[in-house]
Amino acid sequence: MQTISASVLQQSSDYIENNAYVQTDDFILHFGNSQPAIMVYLMAVEHDDLKQSERESLLFIGIKLWYATQLVEPELAIVTPELLEKIIDNNLQMINYFSDETETDLERQLGLVIDHHPQFEMLSFAMDEIVEDENLREIIKGGLFVHLKTVIEALDAVNVVH
Repeated sequence: MQTISASVLQQSSDYIENNAYVQTDDFILHFGNSQPAIMVYLMAVEHDDLKQSERESLLFIGIKLWYATQLVEPELAIVTPELLEKIIDNNLQMINYFSDETETDLERQLGLVIDHHPQFEMLSFAMDEIVEDENLREIIKGGLFVHLKTVIEALDAVNVVH
């Protein structure tokens, strides 16, 4: 997938936040049909540990990320459950690797992960959305970031359908 720029992410965010159609079941269904594994993942992950408003925020940010990819790659292939599972496993390994880090070292390491990621702007956007969302409890923000990183990497890994 092409690198998603900050301007495309802003365009996606503006559209999602200011368009009444986005709030309809039809748009959510369109997202689900376009990327069913990602939709299921975003709706199911940590379901019992998140408040309803937090689940909605996670889904909403995920939709913004997906829609940004649609603006650049409208024919993006569907992420398979197998690919998503592989990326989830990779991110779990990253979490385990960082589990012994001090808070300062962890922040530095996460900064390096973001700065050197092929979809740097998408990760930065996801982080900003999480940090700025007043409905999210501090304790869950790190986990939500990893879930959105998983979505970004899954979307980045699929090829464009020709």
